[in-house]
Amino acid sequence: MTNSNDEVFAKDHDRYDGEILQGTIVGSETVSGKIPHSEQNTTLHGTTNYVVNKTATTSPGSTNRLVTYTFNINRIGSQKEITLQNLKLEDNIPAGAIIKSSKNAGGKWTITGDQGTGWKATWERDKRFYGAGNPLSAQDTTLPNLVVEYPEDKFPDNEKPPKNNVTMTAHDNNPNETIFEGKPGEAQGLPLSSGEDDSTGISKEILTGTWLSGSTYSSYVINGNFMADGNSDKRIKNMTIEDNKDLFGNDVFWEHFLISNMKIELNDQVVTDSTDVKVTYKTNKNSWKSASSAKAKTSLSIGFHIKGSINYNKSDGTDLSIDLEPGEIITGWKISIDNEKNEIDSEQVKVTVNGTASIINIFDKTHDLNVKSIHNTASQNVEFDDGSKTDEKTDKATVNLKPNLNLNTVVSIPSSLTVGKNNNFTVYASNVTTEEDVDGVVMKVVLPAGISLDTSVGVTAASEKLGAPYENIDVPQPGEDINIYTEMLSANDDYKSSRQVVVFKFKKEFATLLTADNASDRNIVDSGFKYNIPVKVTQVAYDAFLENNKLAPVESWITTDSAKYKDYSVSAYGSRNHIDTHNFDESRESIVWSNKFTQIINQGNLVLAKSVEGDANTGFSDQATVENGNTATWKLALNNTLSTVVDKPVIFDDFSKINGDSKFTTSLRGPVIVSEGSDRILFKRCDSK
Repeated sequence: MTNSNDEVFAKDHDRYDGEILQGTIVGSETVSGKIPHSEQNTTLHGTTNYVVNKTATTSPGSTNRLVTYTFNINRIGSQKEITLQNLKLEDNIPAGAIIKSSKNAGGKWTITGDQGTGWKATWERDKRFYGAGNPLSAQDTTLPNLVVEYPEDKFPDNEKPPKNNVTMTAHDNNPNETIFEGKPGEAQGLPLSSGEDDSTGISKEILTGTWLSGSTYSSYVINGNFMADGNSDKRIKNMTIEDNKDLFGNDVFWEHFLISNMKIELNDQVVTDSTDVKVTYKTNKNSWKSASSAKAKTSLSIGFHIKGSINYNKSDGTDLSIDLEPGEIITGWKISIDNEKNEIDSEQVKVTVNGTASIINIFDKTHDLNVKSIHNTASQNVEFDDGSKTDEKTDKATVNLKPNLNLNTVVSIPSSLTVGKNNNFTVYASNVTTEEDVDGVVMKVVLPAGISLDTSVGVTAASEKLGAPYENIDVPQPGEDINIYTEMLSANDDYKSSRQVVVFKFKKEFATLLTADNASDRNIVDSGFKYNIPVKVTQVAYDAFLENNKLAPVESWITTDSAKYKDYSVSAYGSRNHIDTHNFDESRESIVWSNKFTQIINQGNLVLAKSVEGDANTGFSDQATVENGNTATWKLALNNTLSTVVDKPVIFDDFSKINGDSKFTTSLRGPVIVSEGSDRILFKRCDSK
């Protein structure tokens, strides 16, 4: 297949609205020597619906007169947008205001004008902006911003600054450079008030009101600020921001929060003047040590992990990684910004700290469910070139702490299965609940109809030990550590056949793979304890595949049935959390799952599938349960997967006995219903002997 530019299989981001695509299909050579082929042109249509998201935040201590405008770009709606080039944002700042600083992020600002006439700020980015759903913040990691001051003599107290609007334009990949306009964005700061000439302060925020224990996406944000008044001659020599377990009653917070990484972002004036930035940290084993000492840059990300930990740098995008000794836990950090040139009058520092919340004390391992909320206070100190200092500024943030089990499961299956050929599914289970081994873990793997566990082989663990960095952890083994059994799942509105469920009931505590004292794997939630499930693929699988819109879903669910955790949720992250549609956990509406789809292939034949349904409306499959004396229903389905028509097929079914020579006998109870077009049904009474 080629397009008009002879590019083979061009990627989505090379496409544009109105592009002419040429498709060609070529067949095998015929007996006459001809090679059949066909060509067709089509016009590609895509959407370019984007919006500028603009936010206005006030700097700490600025009496709301220092407003930081931050710019993000998102697609609108659920469709995949055409990729854009040459993003341009234009923002007009009113006369009387002062643009104090800017952040270029992935583009570059060009600012013209003055305080008397107003300002025009243009931000341009020459990289591709992909339309696959990720906003600008995900593609560039940092966002452009403008810091604007609204002076008291130009903007009165108790009024909000004027609404600020931003427009967006861009091109797509069309050689004719079609210009698209995005939906504008607007933002407005808070009501203004009077205050000291120089503004200084610190704010600490925890953006979510609740942290789940074991959540690896717990975070808090600190914003530090000093900005001299336009008439001030003060210049900053040093600004220090600190968060310390030993200060301000922070000990309980640090006992329930395990730091993973921190990201430091600085305003452009600090970066331009080549300021020195020193980052230090302390632990329960050591006093203050250096993590980084270097010239300032727009952003710096540092990870803190036990020596031997893996996959954190790549997954978290950190610039540096600090190796801690086993048993060593962070208890404080400090950022010091030194300016020996004494030329800086404005500093804005944003620190985002990411880690894992823990209902268990990460130092002494005690378990106290009475810890319902935790709070933390950070401080800021500023020293000037004349030796004077500001008063210490502090701010506190509080967050609720909720008991939770971070259990994970992942199922891996072949892309297709062939009727009559045995195959193998793989399922993983892991526990990354901080410091907490979990009782009563249950994992259930739902197989497609017509596919069942091969009991002649049985479920096996892939290994006896986990790999690095968990070499000392035993993998629970089927039989010895896990009860393996099967049960049936009835049909429902989403899937019209009954299915077999392979149940893993762990007998012992399910070991956690995340502790503060030991090395860990950032990506262990994508693997963990690995198990092989051998399966048989019957003719019923193909029939069910066709009946269910050519879908063969495989699901894996994990939770706990221990009453010990009645007050806990079971939650991992994002799409891994799912409504418990099968009621596997009677105590919770939502648990953790993984799902994949495969295809069922038949090797060209007349395919006769016989399936059975036990109780009415439970769904047909290759097996069912029915009590003695009750009614079961059998279904025969004949599918032709040959390349030719088969005339007048005949089906025989002897239901006088089940399972060959077994003593399980059956008798016809109701009508035999056939599909439209069948000629006739013949019955023959068989000797039960």
